[in-house]
Amino acid sequence: MPRNRQDARGQGGFTLLEVLVAFLIAALALGVLFNTALSGTATVRNAGLYDTALAIAQSRLAMAGRFVAGESVAEGEDGPFRWRVRVDRLAGSGPAPAAPIALARQAGQVRAVLYRVTANVGWRSEGHGREVQLQTERLGFALPGGPGR
Repeated sequence: MPRNRQDARGQGGFTLLEVLVAFLIAALALGVLFNTALSGTATVRNAGLYDTALAIAQSRLAMAGRFVAGESVAEGEDGPFRWRVRVDRLAGSGPAPAAPIALARQAGQVRAVLYRVTANVGWRSEGHGREVQLQTERLGFALPGGPGR
């Protein structure tokens, strides 16, 4: 009879090793869940930053408007974002004319020229540089008798 009491008493609870293993498994599971939640939060934050950068780039392209015989670069900052807008004449358009465009418009001597407009918006997030780039083409004006004809 005493032997049965020892067996019953020995199997009535968990050993210290079993409890430690259970805590270790629970800690690992909670660590994975916590890491997943943090990476999800970072992903949402980065998506918001990308949306903001995209809106800034679209705004800068919209403000570029029409171009009158020239190439240019504009840069600036908008909060944590650095933006740059570059206007380049496309190949085959020739160089920009030197004569005043207003006089040529009055004389009806203005021709359309195609320009490439590129807007870059960059920022740093979580120690990494990130960038959004939008590109479009716009019409500008040039003199048919000017340089590059």
